[in-house]
Amino acid sequence: MTDTAVFDFKTQSEFSGLSSVRGETYDPEANNVKITQDGIIRQIKKELQWSPGGLNDHAFQEWGRAIFDDTFGSDQKVLFTTGEFLSALGSIPTVKKQMEAKESELVLGVRTKRIETNFGEFLIVRHKALDYVGLEGGALSLDMEYVDKYIFEPMGFKNINLEESGQSRENVTRLLENSCYALKNIGAHSIIRKA
Repeated sequence: MTDTAVFDFKTQSEFSGLSSVRGETYDPEANNVKITQDGIIRQIKKELQWSPGGLNDHAFQEWGRAIFDDTFGSDQKVLFTTGEFLSALGSIPTVKKQMEAKESELVLGVRTKRIETNFGEFLIVRHKALDYVGLEGGALSLDMEYVDKYIFEPMGFKNINLEESGQSRENVTRLLENSCYALKNIGAHSIIRKA
C-alpha cells in the first residue's frame, strides 16, 4: 500500500465526515440496509455571516460573543478557515497584531495560530477542503471537547487474491475503515459563511 493511497483514503474520509448526507441504501449482497450519517457541516445549526466590507474589530468581537456565549462549551475553539476568510481575518487590526506577535504552535499535530477575543480563544487553522464542501470563503468553528469519532471497524488492510477467483492475475490490497463523527452540544459549534 502506497503512502499516496493512504493519503487519498484519509482525504476522502475527511470530505465524507464534513459533508456527507444522511441516507439509507440497500446492499443486496449483504441483504441489509446501510445507513450513512449527515456530515459535520449539516449537523451545525448556528450560522453567522461576514462580508468583505464589514470586517473590523467590532465585528470580530461580535463573532466571539455569538460563538462563545450561551453555549456551555469550552473557552477555546478551533476555527477552521478558508484562505479567503483567513486573509480577511488578518486585515482586522487586533487580529493582525495577535497573529504577528505570536508564533504558530503545534496543537494535536496541527499547526495553529492563537487568537483571543473578549469571550474566548480561537486556534486558527487553514483548511483547504472547506472550499470544496460548500463553505467557500467561510469558516467552521468546532469545540473539540464536543466532537467524537466513533470507530466501528478500525482502519486496516486486507489482501485480496483475485487470481484464485479467476477474476484477474493481480492481487490487490483493500483499505477500509468504518467510522462516523458525532457532535455533542450542537450550540457550541458554528459556521461562518460569506454573505
